[in-house]
Formats: sequence, C-alpha cells, structure tokens
Amino acid sequence: MKNYPNEFFYTYLWLRDDGTPYYVGKGKGRRAYVSDAHTFRRPTDSSRILVQNFPSEADAFAAEKFLIEYYGRLEDGTGCLRNLTCGGDGVPLTPAIRAKMSRSQLGNKKDEGKKRPEHVRQIMAAIHTGAKRSNSARAHMREAARNRPQVSDKTRRNMAKSHLGKKYKTRKDKGIKRRTK
Repeated sequence: MKNYPNEFFYTYLWLRDDGTPYYVGKGKGRRAYVSDAHTFRRPTDSSRILVQNFPSEADAFAAEKFLIEYYGRLEDGTGCLRNLTCGGDGVPLTPAIRAKMSRSQLGNKKDEGKKRPEHVRQIMAAIHTGAKRSNSARAHMREAARNRPQVSDKTRRNMAKSHLGKKYKTRKDKGIKRRTK
C-alpha cells in the first residue's frame, strides 16, 4: 500500500512524460493520487506526481497559486498548465458552470435498470410512507409533469403492447393499506 501524505496539506504537480507539469493542485490525504473529482486524469505512473507538504492549508494554497502563476495556464495562453483557475480557491461555480454541469447529467443512465435490494426498498418505503409534501414541492412536481415531452401515439401503442399479459400487483395485492387523514 502506498504511503499517502495524510497528516499535512500539500501542493502537488502532475507531470507529463517529458517532465513538464500539466496540473497543479492543493490536497490532503489521497487527493494527489486519485483522478476522481478532478477535471483531468492523473498520471498513471505515480513517480510523475510531485508532492510538497506544508504546515497549514493557507500555506499550501499560497504555494498552489505561486506554482500556477510561475508555470502559467494554457487557458489564458500564459503557460503549460491545464488548471481552470489561478488556484487558491477551487473551481468557481458560476451560474454558467452550474448549468453546464446540470446539462451533462441529463439522460445519465448509469443506474438505469439496477434494482435496489429488498431491505433497501423496505427502508425507503418506511421513510416515505405518510410523508407530506409542501405546497411548493407539489406545485413544482405539477409543473414538471406539465413540461414533460408528449409521447407519440405510436410510442403509446408500443408501450401498451409491451404490458399486455403482465399482472401488476395493486396496493391491495402488496398488502399496502390506504393512508387515512
């Protein structure tokens, strides 16, 4: 197991094959050694990751800003780094960036078709049983339903055909009692 610098904040550089840096970051723990939550992939060879420990987070941020300014960013034409900011603060989440992130998740089907285990479904059912939604939440749900794209007649017929002959359990079949006020 790799010995990760986890007691200190640090600044790290990811290096290309030719030894030039392409990313500078500030981290703690395993941050420098994982690609998750980064815009760019880390080097596959960990010998191309340089780490410098600092006694405080503020010092690590200052070093990150210095290194980004020293090497320059590709984005603004001043150097070789792929960093999106000048460092010291992370990525600023402007409304435009938030909208882009939201669009990237539309149609994300990574969990589609996966069935939750029975015990998880029972826990979720218990949490949601009898839950009352606020008027604003109900209005939001109504508006979302109104804005849902209409399904063509052909699609509707195909959907009906796919359900023919299937027995769906009703609430009564499942033993679920009606909620009373």
